[in-house]
Amino acid sequence: MLGTSLIIPYITKLIGTVSESISRTLGMIQRGYRLASTGLLMLWIYRFVPGDTQLWISVVLSFACVIAGKWRPAAEWGWASLAFSLSGLIYLCAGESNPMLIPDQWITFVCILIGIVFFFSSLLVSNKETLTSFFTYVCAGYILIARELLERDALLPSLTAVLLLLAVQQISRRVSGKIAISDKSHFTLIISGVVTLFLWATVKVGSDAEGLRTITWAGLAVIYFILGLGLKERWYRLMGLGTLGIALLSLLPIIWELSTEMKIASLFVLGAIFVGLGYVYTRYKEKINKLL
Repeated sequence: MLGTSLIIPYITKLIGTVSESISRTLGMIQRGYRLASTGLLMLWIYRFVPGDTQLWISVVLSFACVIAGKWRPAAEWGWASLAFSLSGLIYLCAGESNPMLIPDQWITFVCILIGIVFFFSSLLVSNKETLTSFFTYVCAGYILIARELLERDALLPSLTAVLLLLAVQQISRRVSGKIAISDKSHFTLIISGVVTLFLWATVKVGSDAEGLRTITWAGLAVIYFILGLGLKERWYRLMGLGTLGIALLSLLPIIWELSTEMKIASLFVLGAIFVGLGYVYTRYKEKINKLL
């Protein structure tokens, strides 16, 4: 692949001015060889490379194609980079059947971390393939987190990975001139991260400690809202209000198990809180709408 990128342009330069048909033919030869060599390299990795290094070789080759695309621009480099990154993702997710050097509890973190590296590589080479690799690894990471949560496992490496993603979202917001990510992508990163943190905290606390779970949800709501104010992110503020609503509603089953007198008193207190919130919203509607 590297040879044709050097040799064919050099031959063309030696020949001098060539006809358009010859130039087109040489370009097709280059393109075909790059695609064929990419496929052969992927097969070679699958067949001959040890299972504990297949992921890393695929990722290194993906970044090598990114650098080559910057050095000698061609669409095939981007597709080759994407192909190697996807094959690396397959090796990572097949870590249970292929012996990996990564412990099981760190696979999700490594998956998202590789995606983040692809994200920052788009600062050097602005192309769609690196961002596609980023979102692909992130989606795979969230699928792995969902599997962990369904198995009632709330792992700290997975929490760290989600926090890193939320930090990356803010970085991309502040370097928007260099990294072209749509507002819909920003919204998706925020919502997915916030919801995952909510579910992670819920699983971590457990279903037996209802009071602690409600307190945890209320704490998350406050954190989300403060982040929304500090970072000027509307969706953090809205998710904070939504989480607070869930925390208040979770009090109903707890109240229902109290004695009749305490049940009535608690419901009156909740009613007063909602009436007060309604009054505040009506009184300061314009300011609240501007804040949200």
